[in-house]
Amino acid sequence: MSVTFFNVDNPEEIITGELPVLSQRGPYVYREEREKMNADQEGDLLNFGEYKEYKFDSAMSCEECSEDDEIRILNLPLIGVVQECLNQGSLIGGILCGLVEAALHGEFQDELFFKHTVGELLFQGVSTGIVEFLMTNALTQNRLPPQIQENGFALFNGKNATADNRWYTLDISPASYGIQAWGPTEDDKHDNLGFTSWWPSADYAGEVSASTCNLLTGTDGSQYQAGISEETRLWHFSPDICRSVDLTFDHQDQTDPNNLVFSTPLESFHVNRTRNFCYCPALKPSDSCIVPTEDPDVLDLSSCDLQDCKDGLLDVHACYQSPIILSNPNFYLAEHQLGNFQGTIVPDKERDESRITVNRDTGTVSKAENKLQINMPIVKHPKITVLEKVPDIIFPVIWVNDIATA
Repeated sequence: MSVTFFNVDNPEEIITGELPVLSQRGPYVYREEREKMNADQEGDLLNFGEYKEYKFDSAMSCEECSEDDEIRILNLPLIGVVQECLNQGSLIGGILCGLVEAALHGEFQDELFFKHTVGELLFQGVSTGIVEFLMTNALTQNRLPPQIQENGFALFNGKNATADNRWYTLDISPASYGIQAWGPTEDDKHDNLGFTSWWPSADYAGEVSASTCNLLTGTDGSQYQAGISEETRLWHFSPDICRSVDLTFDHQDQTDPNNLVFSTPLESFHVNRTRNFCYCPALKPSDSCIVPTEDPDVLDLSSCDLQDCKDGLLDVHACYQSPIILSNPNFYLAEHQLGNFQGTIVPDKERDESRITVNRDTGTVSKAENKLQINMPIVKHPKITVLEKVPDIIFPVIWVNDIATA
């Protein structure tokens, strides 16, 4: 797993209203060790948990980089609690954000863009400043997101040396290899995502629990069905992005003509795709603004108020239990965000798109690069003075390339 940070180079200027200047620091590479736990096969059905453990690999990381390097990023716990203030309404939310403002200037002093080591930010935990306030205050200590645990705040808290959220039942017959069920624990697996409440909006057909957003489609990404061609559309469910995504043929592998390279299609995260309808809570199937087109997979939404729904961005707040928005690295396919930064983010298809290399005959994956970027929208509350002049933007924090090779 390769992690690149968006280091904030002009924190004081952003607070006064200027647009961010960001520099990329990394990659910081973690060797990923995988193991199938409690594997049990009945006929063509394989039940197992996928255990993952990450260990820092200095040799594969950027030159002279270490987990002790200090990085300055957006203070996600602070923005998260401001969002919670807004969720709680004017009375409770006003009280909570009043306490936060006092904490920032008192016992729990902190910055809007805090600086900590790579190891602390990813796995080890940050337990000072606003995080300590959240862990000890009566209004918040029992309502913490999974990123804040006993060790404090870490982006990947609870994701190292565990099989949590990675329990599968797979049909492993060569012709129909795919997920039959998935769940957070061995005894809590389901055949769709309706039980999670991640995607509570109706799809274009009016379905909710069985909506297109709640479908478990495809495989776990380690293997696909046999007999793949250039016309095949491959599906992959990833708990990290809380949904299934499709990949289409890109090109033939130059080193082996039997290997095909598939990548994320340009329209995969477009709001106007019928399958993506339920990822946008602003849309309802009965909305008169929706106009079907000649393509049953495409809707004309040009007259609709999409509010915060934008191509290339996926709001996963219900899944992450934190106001997180996912995108491709460097806002690739979400280029409408680039004007919010002072020319320091440049998307590149080759670097930023996800892709897999798969054998056309066997469906075996020889290489996979699953990429995502973690962002958080800046939200404001009248009681939090440090945010008064900060631009209303979706702020990038890190981008990740989860690389797997056979």
